Amino acid sequence: MPATPRLLRSPTARAGRAALFVLVLGAATATAFSPVPAHADSQQNQSFSVWQQMQACAQQAFKQFPDYTKADKAKRENARQECLRQRRLPVPDPVYRPAR
Repeated sequence: MPATPRLLRSPTARAGRAALFVLVLGAATATAFSPVPAHADSQQNQSFSVWQQMQACAQQAFKQFPDYTKADKAKRENARQECLRQRRLPVPDPVYRPAR
């Protein structure tokens, strides 16, 4: 058996080598089982585009009617829905039915 220096046979050196081994093994395992980065498919990209256009309509309507009165809220909602119709985007039904 070849002679090894006394320093490499010490318990602290063995503990250090064991810690290094565990660290390298953990890194290799994490790399091997890491998920592949996800990319949006065409349907998701289309949805993102629609949502951005709907957001632009909402912002445009708010710029036209910035007040929070009942009349301006109704005008703002009408302007938003008209913008959606012009861009041929889905116009959701109102969640509430305003009293007439």
